[in-house]
Amino acid sequence: MMMLIMWVLIDGVSVTDCDDDADNVGVDDGVAVTDCDDDADIVHVDTGVNIIDCDDDVDNVGVDDGVGVTDCDDDADNVSVDDGVNVTDCDDDAGNARVEDGVGVADCDDDADNVGVDDGVGVTDCDDDVNNVGVDDGVGVPDCDDDADNVGVDDGFSVTDCVDDADNVGVDDVMVCRSCSECTTHNCDISTSPFPIRALRAIVLFRVLIPSPVDNNWPNIMMSV
Repeated sequence: MMMLIMWVLIDGVSVTDCDDDADNVGVDDGVAVTDCDDDADIVHVDTGVNIIDCDDDVDNVGVDDGVGVTDCDDDADNVSVDDGVNVTDCDDDAGNARVEDGVGVADCDDDADNVGVDDGVGVTDCDDDVNNVGVDDGVGVPDCDDDADNVGVDDGFSVTDCVDDADNVGVDDVMVCRSCSECTTHNCDISTSPFPIRALRAIVLFRVLIPSPVDNNWPNIMMSV
């Protein structure tokens, strides 16, 4: 009687069978609800495929090789290392590169040239111009003088030019030069001044020396000036 009971317990099938499967083998060889991986291949070693597989993928491999919901990057290339493309990629771009190479929302300048360094054109460009240069080189709205020559230094011409003249020189170079020392180098030729010294001198002499332009000496005096 005692021998019969022990035989029933060790050949499987009952609730006291160590794996409680249908093959009546006392060793746990897989398939039942108490099988260590509960898969369909009746192998006691965890080979993957089911809900307790370490990566829950479809290739029946117990090692985490990517693609499943628990894959570290959850992409489509079945590589467990984060190699980019999806939401967990460090820059979320389309180049499948883990290093930030631009274009994505996390790109440091958010431009279209796929360069992670801020090289201009994007909304975070320091001058927001169209020549893709990150340094403020003019033309954009934050250009220091907002002129048309694409030079970030205030060189005149625009509304912020200190004299607002037409020579594109930010320094006040005197519209009427009384001597070459008062003019900048490019304006030293007083004959090219917008208001030449000769004209000013002629007007002064005319008002002081000639009470009326009807005087007969008018042409001679003007010639002498």
